[in-house]
Amino acid sequence: MSGIRGTNTKPEMRVRQLLHHRGFRFRLHDKSLPGKPDIVFGKNRLAVFCDGDFWHGRDLSNRLAKLRKGHNPEYWVKKVLKNVERDQRQTKLLESLGWTVVRFWETDIHRQVGDIADQIATTLEARTAVRQFPGVLSSSTGMSDGSTTENSSTGRSDVSTPEL
Repeated sequence: MSGIRGTNTKPEMRVRQLLHHRGFRFRLHDKSLPGKPDIVFGKNRLAVFCDGDFWHGRDLSNRLAKLRKGHNPEYWVKKVLKNVERDQRQTKLLESLGWTVVRFWETDIHRQVGDIADQIATTLEARTAVRQFPGVLSSSTGMSDGSTTENSSTGRSDVSTPEL
């Protein structure tokens, strides 16, 4: 497990490279924010997470079923569920602080990195408009106060903690 990275993963690097190439500037792994988001756009209060499918529980019920059949199932089920719960808690905390949070799965990044960069760019444009014109409601984003978007957990709708 010593080779498992928490930062600068390949999916994260692909997103960062494409965003930088498009002219976006950002901070990395801001320790002052809950969850240390992978990519942080401070002015626009946008936090981006690039989550690994295994560690963050993509397709959680199937993942748990497989883990229960494997080696040391008590440890791994507990580990993945704890990660999923922590992700949900950190997302809620960031949103309560006025941040927009977007999360992407590593597999989606590998398959659609351009679309993901487009989605981040669109979210940034919406956040910029809200910041410049705070009283105006943006119908395309569903934001009324600039704090969150309707799809603040983009790509993570299949994450839910099932009954054990």
